[in-house]
Amino acid sequence: PVLRVDLPATIRTLHEVHRVLPFAAVIDHGARLLDDIPPASLGDRWCAVVGSEDDGISEGVREACGPDRRVRIWMRDNVDSLNICQV
Repeated sequence: PVLRVDLPATIRTLHEVHRVLPFAAVIDHGARLLDDIPPASLGDRWCAVVGSEDDGISEGVREACGPDRRVRIWMRDNVDSLNICQV
């Protein structure tokens, strides 16, 4: 099934109403690694929003996740692509 929603608004609802902690998966080298976040600080309600290989995620989605919740997913050296189906 395909679901079309206003993703930034949905992320804000998940966070504000359902207490889901959203993280934006980005390629910014200044973002912290998801693996470096202590599991205890995540709780049991969190999600990582990932985007397409070419465009990533929109600025609106990044803003909805919050400026302090931008993370990178670790990859081996010389690897610049991630197949989300394999994660």
